[in-house]
This record gives sequence, C-alpha cells and structure tokens, in this order.
Amino acid sequence: MQNPVTTCANGYRKQGFLQGSFSSKYGVVVVLREISSLKEHEQVDAKRLNRLKERIKKDALIKKAIAVDINTGVVLDGHHRLNALKELGCKMIPAILVDYKSPDIEVTTWKKGDLTKEDVLAAGLSSKKFPPKTSKHLINLNGRKMHIAYIERKVDLPLSNLI
Repeated sequence: MQNPVTTCANGYRKQGFLQGSFSSKYGVVVVLREISSLKEHEQVDAKRLNRLKERIKKDALIKKAIAVDINTGVVLDGHHRLNALKELGCKMIPAILVDYKSPDIEVTTWKKGDLTKEDVLAAGLSSKKFPPKTSKHLINLNGRKMHIAYIERKVDLPLSNLI
C-alpha cells in the first residue's frame, strides 16, 4: 500500500501520541494528506459547512490543519474543514498525525452519552457515521486535558497548493 503522506517536515516519528517532528512546542508535524485517503466518523452540519466553505473560498486559504489517526486515516477533528475543501475541489489537506491508540488521547461526547475509541474507529471504517459534533477528543499535555484542536497547527495554506 502506498504511503498517503505527501510531505513531512524531517519525516521522523516521535514516541507518544504525536507523530513526526516540527519546530513547535509539542513536536507536531503538519503533513499534506490526500483527501481521498481519509475516513470520516461524523456527518457534517450543512449550514456550518456552507459558512465555512464560503469563508475559506473568500480567504483562498485553509487556516488550520485537521487531526487524523496515523494508523487508520480516521479523521478525529476537522470534518467540516475536510468537507469544505472537498467541495472546493481540493485533493490535499494539511493534517497532524496522532497515534489514536495512545492513552494520552481520550474521547468523550459533547452531549450526554458514552463513546469509545473503538466506536469512533468503527464508524470511520464503515458507512455508518455519527451525527455532527458527537465526539470530543481530548489530549493529555503535561497533566492537563485539552481539546485536540489545541495542537492543530495554524497553516494559512493557499488553496492553490491543495488542488
């Protein structure tokens, strides 16, 4: 199977939930992934998607990377950004790769209910998706639980680089 990672700063893998190296506080690497290689576990909200798509189109750039499990290609955070780029005809998307198996990554729900990592992966690897904004992924950074968006790097990447 061909490696879906197109570019990777320094290309080395670090131990823990973050994969790769980059000159940032938490060792996050931003890579370009083929959109077609990614698997979604949640549906998107059409209104939110359209607003985001119009903002990205107006700015002509994507501002933040999405979070993806390095082992399965399941999108953990950034479904609306992913779908906005798809609809704008992009083939690539900036992503941070994390090891979802790591105990430093947890999943919960935005509303009441139980959700496991296995549930997320099963949804991502099947055609049965959760409703929008079901899962909430947290990472343990130096003893503090933060939303995974905290490590999604700002990229300000022109859309012309993603087509």
